[in-house]
This record gives sequence, structure tokens and C-alpha cells, in this order.
Amino acid sequence: MPAKQMASSHAMKRFFRAFAIFHAGAFRWVLQELFLWRLRREKMRVVMLTLDTMVMDNDEALQREGCDPTYKKVKGFQPLHLIWEGKIVDAIFRRGKRHSNYGHDVEKMIRGIVSLIRTRYDASVSIIVRLDAGFFDAKNFALLDDLGIGFVATGKVYDPIKEKVQAIPKKKWKEYANERQVWSYARFSYQCESWKKAYRALYTRPQYDDQQRLLEFARPDNIILTNLVSGEPVLERMPRAVREYWEEDTSLIYHHHQRGADELPHRGL
Repeated sequence: MPAKQMASSHAMKRFFRAFAIFHAGAFRWVLQELFLWRLRREKMRVVMLTLDTMVMDNDEALQREGCDPTYKKVKGFQPLHLIWEGKIVDAIFRRGKRHSNYGHDVEKMIRGIVSLIRTRYDASVSIIVRLDAGFFDAKNFALLDDLGIGFVATGKVYDPIKEKVQAIPKKKWKEYANERQVWSYARFSYQCESWKKAYRALYTRPQYDDQQRLLEFARPDNIILTNLVSGEPVLERMPRAVREYWEEDTSLIYHHHQRGADELPHRGL
């Protein structure tokens, strides 16, 4: 291309300056307005959200200004996303070194979306948020309790928890199955030493995978935490049919497994 047809460096600076970080709020507004439009069209009784981060790999980029090392051992960025029905409905662009639970981003995003739903869609609609282990924090759980919304979170497998699970009688273990795999699961109460309250929890471990039983050392055991338990205000305010659905342990396992599907929008970015 002839040099006279190429934009000058000053022109490019002016172009990129038009997309300053201060304009990010406009993009968030668009995402949220589309979210409200979809909620009204679908007339949702329960709003199921997923909070997650996405690591953007910039290792191969020629220009990597602003990139930081991430937990996936690549240099890039790590935006915070709120996902509903496979669509990103809110996002905060962040540096790569800012982990899932960094600063007050989670609190601000959750408070903002809950206020949006209750003031502009339905003040009584049930809201449930799915969280992975990166958001495992008593402060996050307390925030969700205070806002009156449910959560289905991935817990951490500490040694005292393992000992507690090992003490569960064999007769209390049950099975959950889908078309590909079978899990054993048991219900118990989860509470860290510094926590003010305990939460309903399920310990799950796969027993069947591709026609072969997994040995204990190879099992990707999981803990599912939730505040959706009988007697808790967040559950008692739900319609009876919805409340009975979430009281079932199998419902928790199913929706916990759906987190993988919620991450599909990341592939498009």
C-alpha cells in the first residue's frame, strides 16, 4: 500500500483514543438493556446467572501492551463476565493479574445486576448465581445472602472436609447419573472455622467414565455449596414448585454441571 494511503501514527492515536476505558460503561449499558429485553420476552420466573472470568491469551500477539501473567501461565487480560443462557450480560475488562475475586468488582457487579432486575424487570423474581472455586469466599456468600439471592458454588476440598466426608455412613451415599457418567454423592454441612454460618453442601465423586471405574487417586471430586436450604429466606420466598425443585440434591448437581455450557461464549472471543 502506498505510504500516502496509510494513516499516520497521529491519526491512529486519535482513533484509539476514541475508545478510552471510560466508554466501557456504554458497552455494559447495551449488554444490560439487551438482557432486560430478553427477560421480558421470555418472562422468566427464575433468573440463573453464572459469574466467571475469561483468560485472554496474548502470548502470540505482536503488541502486548498492558498484558500481565495470568493463572493459566499466559500473558493477557482477564475480564469478569456475568452470563445468562449462554449470553454475556455484563462484563468488566481487567488486567491479567487480577484474579477472579479481585477487589470489589464482584460485589459491584452483583449488586448492579440485582438492582437492575428488581427495579426494571420483576422485584419478586428468584435469582440464582453459579460460582466456581475462584469466588469461594465467605464475603461473597454473605453478600448473596444479604441480597436475598441463591447461589450454587464450587467449594474447596480441605483435609478437615475430607475427614468429615469419610465419616459419612455408606448408606447415606446416593447416585446421580446422566447419559455418560455416574456420580456418588452425599449431603453434609460445610463451614470453615472463620465462617459465621454453615451451608448445605454435596460431596460428589465420579464412579463411572467411558465404561471404566475410576481409581480413587484419579477422581475429580467436587464440593457443591448452596444457601438454597429449607428455612433460609432466599428459598422460602420462591414459589412452591420452584422451592421443591431446588430442595432436590439432583437439581443442584445438574445445575452445577451446567457451568461448563455457560463458558461456551468465551470461545467466541
